[in-house]
This record gives sequence, C-alpha cells and structure tokens, in this order.
Amino acid sequence: MRTHLALLERDGILERLTVHRASPGKPAHAYRIAEAAGVFLSSAYAPAALHLLEALQERLPPHEVTALLGSVGRRLALRHRTTSARLRSRISDAAAALTELGGASQVSEQPATFVLTSEGCPLAAMTGDHLAACGILEAFVSEIVAAPVRHRCAHGDRARCIFEIAREHAAPDASGHSGE
Repeated sequence: MRTHLALLERDGILERLTVHRASPGKPAHAYRIAEAAGVFLSSAYAPAALHLLEALQERLPPHEVTALLGSVGRRLALRHRTTSARLRSRISDAAAALTELGGASQVSEQPATFVLTSEGCPLAAMTGDHLAACGILEAFVSEIVAAPVRHRCAHGDRARCIFEIAREHAAPDASGHSGE
C-alpha cells in the first residue's frame, strides 16, 4: 500500500498531509487528491475533444481539418523534442513519449522500415468515430522523429496505433554511416 501511495504522490495525483495525534508516536498521514490531478480525473476532456473535432469537421474543408490536427500533434510534441542524431534513438524517444500519453509503445525493425506500435490508442475516444484524429498522433510522432511517418492504425474494439518510418530517412553522418 505504501508503495502505491508513494507512486501516486510522486506522479502528483495525491498530496500527503500530516495528521497530528494527541498521543506520542509516529505522525499519521492522510492523503487527498492533488488539485492538479483534476485534469487526469476529469471525464469531460474526451467528449469535449470529440465534439470540438465534430464542430471543426462541420465548419472547415477536410484539408484544413487535416492541417489543423497536424498542427495540434506538432505542438503536443514540443516538450518531447530530442537531440539525438540517430533515427533509431529518435524513434525510441517517440515511443517513450507515446507511452507517456497512454499507449504502451514498442519499436520493431523491418527491412525497409521501423514500426512503432502502441497497444491502445491514447486518442481512442476520438479516433473510433473520426479517423482523421489519427493525424494528431501521426504529426506528434513525425515531429519527434524528424522524419515522415505514415500511420497504419488499427481501429475497433482494441484500437492500436501503428506508425511506419522508412529507413531511408536515416541521414548519413560525416563518415557516411546511416545513423541508425
């Protein structure tokens, strides 16, 4: 129990309060939900985002919605920028960032591509009905990887993010090494 409480406190979900006892002994602790945790616990964000996307799709042409969702993804990626010169490292950084958003991610390698797969989609509440929302995470990954990314997401009951990055985007360094 203490381990779980410590993790929740570390992650900013709980705040520890010291309870003073009338009798001598170790001080007791009480916990309360941290004020900042309201963002994590609110059930309004997913429906609000879904309705916002629907409103955008009603009012804007498809190409403008696509551009706007890409801009959202790139802005979301700003705090996850990487300085690695190696494509494989940047893809690993993107996988870690996607995991932080809520999709347990892993990277696999194929002859011509790297494939970043996330078990579960952090935006499943939106992408289930609006496939265009995949563009947010595609732009997010592309911004971190600093290379073009193509999404091949799986939708339905078990939504999964799947992103392909071509190995050809591994820029060679001064020695001619591909940077992978």
